[in-house]
Amino acid sequence: MPAVISTVLTWVGTKVAGSIASAVVSKLAGAGIDAVLGIEIEGIKVAQWADRGKMIVLAAFTMGKVTGGPSFETQVLKSFQELQKQIGGLKQEIKDLQKEVTDFKWLVISQFDKTEEANLWKSMLTLDNRLDSFYDEIGDVAKSSKSIEDRRKIALDLSRKIVSELKPEVKNTSDWFHGRVVADVMIRGFLDIWQSQGLRDADKAIRDIKKGWDSERVAEIYGVLEAKFTYALLIQVKCVRLLMEAQEALHADDPGQQSGVDYFVYTFYPILKKEVDGFQQMIESLAINLIPLPTGTLLPLKIPDDIAGMLARVDMFSAQALMGKISDKQTPQTPSNKSRELPSVPALSGIWGRVIVPSTRWIRRKAGTKEDARVTVIKQGGETLTFNGTIEVRAVKYLPYENDKKEMLHQGYQIQVGNELRDMDEMLVVHFTPNDVLPKDMPTGEEKGGVEVKLETRSGELLAQTKTFIVPIPLDEEQKAFAPYGPFMMSFTGGANVRAR
Repeated sequence: MPAVISTVLTWVGTKVAGSIASAVVSKLAGAGIDAVLGIEIEGIKVAQWADRGKMIVLAAFTMGKVTGGPSFETQVLKSFQELQKQIGGLKQEIKDLQKEVTDFKWLVISQFDKTEEANLWKSMLTLDNRLDSFYDEIGDVAKSSKSIEDRRKIALDLSRKIVSELKPEVKNTSDWFHGRVVADVMIRGFLDIWQSQGLRDADKAIRDIKKGWDSERVAEIYGVLEAKFTYALLIQVKCVRLLMEAQEALHADDPGQQSGVDYFVYTFYPILKKEVDGFQQMIESLAINLIPLPTGTLLPLKIPDDIAGMLARVDMFSAQALMGKISDKQTPQTPSNKSRELPSVPALSGIWGRVIVPSTRWIRRKAGTKEDARVTVIKQGGETLTFNGTIEVRAVKYLPYENDKKEMLHQGYQIQVGNELRDMDEMLVVHFTPNDVLPKDMPTGEEKGGVEVKLETRSGELLAQTKTFIVPIPLDEEQKAFAPYGPFMMSFTGGANVRAR
């Protein structure tokens, strides 16, 4: 007999939008990963540095034809000053993040978690110091009074040294995020440790009988987790910028060597995407484990506004980290050796959202499903706009543990299938990621009445429908530039009961 599941649709568009509109500007807005790496991305195209008329410091000495004179010296020093400016700003961002992370106090401190994380940070900060010494060596080459030919040899030697020593470090930093297996033992990474810290702290805060649900604490926890991730990510980006400098210098001397932009597109961007996806899913897991479950059969699964806002904010942050699209503008067509295409760049200025379902399947879809989809927006007055993207169905596990009162928490729930109750230890999350950007004239703000949103297959089959508000999100720390952003959140219940609580 097929499962009979009653569904209830709820929407929380207003508060999701409000949470994002009032959110603190992402730490990535100040750093600007693309600016730090010295690249320019429009749409999905990455332009070579030379396309912007900027000379890379080490590559200046390793080009096929090098001419002396004040013009060349001026160009080299100007390029080095630009690099100093970019890295100087990055250092300040890292310093500010370090203070922010240090100032945050956890309500629940696991000594085991603390020790593991401290060891990872020790490795990360040791790498950061090594990077500073390499940047100093680049400055020595740029400001040296030796002949250009001598500096060319020094630049090549330094580039080879940077590549040989730092390429493994990018792999190491990635392992520090995700963890690694050593002698058949899994060594936990940042993401796993942070998940434990965040869950235990938030769970204690929201279960405090005297306080009730502490939405401010949930927002604080998300903020420090974002700061920690950004802190570690920017050290990694600082390492990658050095590698791109060195790769470009070697490429200028020997075109058979990988260029700086090729290294970014084909090597680092896939690593970056995996790390950002890991952070996004870590926050998603934290959110799912905190959502209060229905206390009776067929009651709706309601998503607290601050949890919905946290999920919308992590989408915005993830898009910024991946240098997401904010307009349809594309880099002018150039020869293939002058630009590269990234495999997939999400739209920062887009419609993002989730459908949360306490079941094993949803409309013939199960965990692992990934397919093209679209969102149709119905504006006031009936005008419709369609935005393409993808949906991915993920099973998010519950993470049971004993609290300080020896109570076992987060053991899951039950769904009614026919006349039987089925134990569930995971929740389905259907995540929509946009490829298409929103037009700049999209109506924003609650006073405009919001817009209807339909989540559909690419062929037009309706999957879910709700209402949300488009909000302007800041793209820089000064909040001078904004882009429209549309978060939505829907939840279905399949007759879910709380299990073992």
